[in-house]
Amino acid sequence: IGEQIFQHYFPEAVNTNLSVRHNNPAYDFILNGVRIDIKTSALCTGNRRKGDGKIYFRCHNKLETDLFVVIVKADTATAIDDEAAYRHCFIIPSLFLLNHTHVNISESVLHGSNAAWSEHLFPIEKMRETVMMMAETPKCWPSRPSWRNAPNSTEKSKRK
Repeated sequence: IGEQIFQHYFPEAVNTNLSVRHNNPAYDFILNGVRIDIKTSALCTGNRRKGDGKIYFRCHNKLETDLFVVIVKADTATAIDDEAAYRHCFIIPSLFLLNHTHVNISESVLHGSNAAWSEHLFPIEKMRETVMMMAETPKCWPSRPSWRNAPNSTEKSKRK
């Protein structure tokens, strides 16, 4: 559903899931040369008390992707395939995820908390404007070879 929502807002983006030429499991779209991976997350409440849910996604592909767009459904009562229920998105450059393999975001961020990752939260209506601004000048993205080995170096130093 996340890819459908993104394609609705970005009809000009190349969907790499549908293109044999660009098919790549590390990211879903290419927009102006920027590789974008779409994640969809429904609020996970599990056994936690109400109001203490989490938004969870994995980012093991961060070195092959430039930008993560996490489209969030916070209303647990709505159907998972109800596009209108997805009212928020997190737009996170991969550079911010170098030391992460997965991310947990507190539900409180959706309600105005300044907790971790809040600076990447946008209403779904602002997704196009924000992503287009970031994709306008792909030359401004960090040179991938210069930071590609950073997570491996960090992991090696942690083991020592």
